[in-house]
Amino acid sequence: MPAKSRFTRLDAFTKTVEDARIRTTSGGVVTIVSLIVVFFLAWGEWADYRRIVIHPELIVDKGRGKSNPRFSIVHELPRFTKKAATR
Repeated sequence: MPAKSRFTRLDAFTKTVEDARIRTTSGGVVTIVSLIVVFFLAWGEWADYRRIVIHPELIVDKGRGKSNPRFSIVHELPRFTKKAATR
């Protein structure tokens, strides 16, 4: 099988001409190159995700003496009667 027909078969970016799709060799090459680029980008992101990086740092609170806002969340459960609990 000639190389041209192999790439033509792989063309995902076919040219449209009046209700007909024409598969071209350049479209097959673009398909293969784009698949390789996507594979390497996905592989690089996965490798970066799996890498453990430790940045030793010391954070100093320069706002000594200033009051920090404190948040208080109070959640009350509604009162249940014995009838509602036994249904």
